[in-house]
Amino acid sequence: MSSAAEVDISDWPQKSFEPVFNSHARHLVVYGGASAGKSYAVAEKLIVRALIYPKSRIVAIRKYGPSLRVTCFWLLSKLIDERKIPCNINKTDMSFHFPNGSTIQCMAIVQSVGESTERLKSLTDIDTIWLEEASNDINPEAFEMIKLRLRGQPLENNYRQIILTFNPIDENNWTNTYFSIERPGVRDDGAEVQHYTYKDNVYLDEEIKQELERLIEIDPNLYNIYTLGKYGRLENQVYSNWSEELFGYDYNDFDVTIAGVDFGWENPNAFVLLGIKERTLYVIDELYMRGTLNSKFIEEIHDKLSEHITDARLRSQIPIYCDSAEPSKIAEMKEANLNVHPAKKDVLDGISAVRQHTIIVNPRAEKFMKEIHGYTRQKDKDGLTMELPDKKRGFDHLMDAMRYAVYTWTLKQRRGGRVIMPQIVGEGEGRFARL
Repeated sequence: MSSAAEVDISDWPQKSFEPVFNSHARHLVVYGGASAGKSYAVAEKLIVRALIYPKSRIVAIRKYGPSLRVTCFWLLSKLIDERKIPCNINKTDMSFHFPNGSTIQCMAIVQSVGESTERLKSLTDIDTIWLEEASNDINPEAFEMIKLRLRGQPLENNYRQIILTFNPIDENNWTNTYFSIERPGVRDDGAEVQHYTYKDNVYLDEEIKQELERLIEIDPNLYNIYTLGKYGRLENQVYSNWSEELFGYDYNDFDVTIAGVDFGWENPNAFVLLGIKERTLYVIDELYMRGTLNSKFIEEIHDKLSEHITDARLRSQIPIYCDSAEPSKIAEMKEANLNVHPAKKDVLDGISAVRQHTIIVNPRAEKFMKEIHGYTRQKDKDGLTMELPDKKRGFDHLMDAMRYAVYTWTLKQRRGGRVIMPQIVGEGEGRFARL
């Protein structure tokens, strides 16, 4: 392990993000467009603070543990590993322990299903708090509670700070009004607002830059939000009856478990695993794989099903409704012991079937949430809203997969067709499925 003196972080941060490192504001708001590098800069700052201020206590917060692990914890781990920074990493509780006594703790607000964690209330002597995706993960009441955690004895040669990072979506979001986002810079109330876009990220590849720039041709509002990093208003959404909520998966908790697949190459292969309980549709998990051979896609589907369903015979019977335009790929999936069926693809009737359900999205399905935000209806030449969704926007792959599954399964129910859902007999791994 390298000593602290041997750690080379001389290229941290990117020049555009030096204001993030230099800010001592009590509340630092770092917001803007997609792929700007905001989270990288803040993660770098947290590591530097842990190294130069001995015995620092730093906390990175998100609402749910699964999202926390694949964002804050993953990013901090990656940076520490790349630079061989001396640090013991506890993967179980997502914490980092430095030789000088400093710690970084990744902490979820919701510790388990339906249970708010009490750990935040017991935190004291915290130097720095990072609220990632603050606009989505917390509300003003939660922020007021979190602010109280930034307390303790006066610090010598150090300072206390809460850092909020997020992409602005809706102009009515609490962050916009709370921090008066339209007034950048340092405030009298101790807050500092900094704005960034993809142009501030010198490491961004050209393909992503082009995708962000093309949004102006697809939807000026989305261009304003994701490319320019300004607040907008998502209008004409196809699905508005959805919310994000952490939930556990148990096959027996649902009336039916089904899946949908939309094939692609330049567009992604999309897979979504769904549970239905009465009139509620639960989005359990997803796959989103661009430029992937069907054989690799099949392998990942098997792995995803295994992650949630331990019984092999049960996994093999979960019905997967696929884009019927790709019969050869469906045949290959069937040979790989997946219970696949060609889907009914009627768009408006399919959307109607989905909209008969309240949709609950597990936070692990991050691509799904991005799509459902941007899945809107077409407009005609006069700007009037039409019924069909706008596929030119590129937010339709997981949405199509969901529609294939729900609509085809609904038709089988209505027509009295046999839905391939097993009844489990016996207990343990040796139990079998009876159709």
